[in-house]
Amino acid sequence: MGRNFLIAISQLHQYSGCSTGGKQGLIEAQRYPADFDGIVAGDAANFWTRQMASEVWNGVVTSSPEANLSEEKLKLIQDAVMETCDGLDGAKDGIISDPTRCHFDPKKLLCKGADGPACLTAAQVGAVEKIYGGIVNPKTGEKLYPGLYPGGELGWGKAGGMMVIDRKDTSGVSSNDFFAYTLFHDPKWQFRTFDFDKDLKRAEDTFGSITNGTDANLAEFRRLGHKLIYYHGAADPLIPAQNGINYYENVLKNDKTANSYYRVFLVPGLYHCSGGPGVTAFGGSVPSPVVDADHDMVSAAVQWVEQKKAPEKIIGTKFVDNKPAGTIQLQRPLCAYPLVARYKGSGDMNDAANFTCAK
Repeated sequence: MGRNFLIAISQLHQYSGCSTGGKQGLIEAQRYPADFDGIVAGDAANFWTRQMASEVWNGVVTSSPEANLSEEKLKLIQDAVMETCDGLDGAKDGIISDPTRCHFDPKKLLCKGADGPACLTAAQVGAVEKIYGGIVNPKTGEKLYPGLYPGGELGWGKAGGMMVIDRKDTSGVSSNDFFAYTLFHDPKWQFRTFDFDKDLKRAEDTFGSITNGTDANLAEFRRLGHKLIYYHGAADPLIPAQNGINYYENVLKNDKTANSYYRVFLVPGLYHCSGGPGVTAFGGSVPSPVVDADHDMVSAAVQWVEQKKAPEKIIGTKFVDNKPAGTIQLQRPLCAYPLVARYKGSGDMNDAANFTCAK
């Protein structure tokens, strides 16, 4: 679960990484701020212990036959989300620009009688609510980690490449190995036995200081004049995009000037580092069709360091069938948080020029 890229441009030392690579980029800024002049980090698993627990959580809440969410049910949910929220940015295009404003209640899909293809059972509704809501401590009721945004439900299954739900024998992606071998030293460990109170505390007490990259003090990184660009796919089915926003907000609370060296870009419709219905090519895991500061985040980081010009937006690109260097399907501005792309009301919705960055 990691993609890293070391890129030498000009005389600067630049870093770009996504997922575990994104976590490593944030840890570089936190612990080794002199290493890189510019860092581009994406979809970061920086709150590692809670991310591992999140993967278990999503597996547990959908692991019973009653709560199982088929591909057909995921499409039903996503279609209903789009009907509720797709037009909030002025463009009905199958992409939600600002999922933080999408307040979809899965209870509207509750079956009035027997289960069927056009409704959700009570157990399925409960599972969806828990995936949206994120980890809650069962003993104290404290919210421990954010859930997934509405709008990327198809990505929860096979389409997202991660299968974070409906787990049978093991929890998803990295979590089963982390808990079975690293924490519990038991290859026969069963993810359904995980205690989100005491077991998560044990993980954090044992490994948190090593594996977690959540230190909000970037004072030395700022003093050195280095720059950090962070992006997160809003439809990421693995690592909640809100986790990336939360870390930025914590840095901002610690340093009101953080926006002068740290910018965040939410990428609507992007799955985990690549794929999804939104733009995927902007200089992250997928190469941009144009390598300049307007279209490529690494180039934007170079410009920020060398010319002191902070990025306000990056033009992202989606290729037909998500095939890099193929035919361009659409382009859309990715706006520096908290701004989002909004349709101007006329013109081709596949043309970035017809969108503006606004609250």
